[in-house]
Amino acid sequence: MANTRTWAEPVTDRSSGSELMTYEDMNRITENLAWLYVECGEQGIPITGSIISKTVWTHNDIITVSQWAEILTCLRNVYTAVGFTPQTAPDNQMLYTNINNVETIEYGCYDILAAYERIPNMNHYIGDKLGTNYLYAGDPFNAGGRYD
Repeated sequence: MANTRTWAEPVTDRSSGSELMTYEDMNRITENLAWLYVECGEQGIPITGSIISKTVWTHNDIITVSQWAEILTCLRNVYTAVGFTPQTAPDNQMLYTNINNVETIEYGCYDILAAYERIPNMNHYIGDKLGTNYLYAGDPFNAGGRYD
């Protein structure tokens, strides 16, 4: 069954704190996070925790500390499941740089999922991870053959 959730292009280029976060930003961030959860399941990638509980935000909504903590937990669950290592882990600060980081991580996970079925056929460095498993020199993909 195809993922019925919608992926929206992340915004990762906020350049100052004057660019206020809106309910549209929250809708995009949380809906993309839900999309990632569903896509992991459809690709057979085990993921811990539950899908994000709130994906619809309105103009008058105010994000709570616990809602932001849930977003960060769900994001960590996704990037751990797909084997993505962020340069900087997001934190609980509502700064434009942190919001850029959250959406950059979502986008990185999206890219991994888009290529996930091809990953076993690609060249890897010894010790790379595929999901939660490390790849080693003796694994079949290192024995030569067809690479994408």
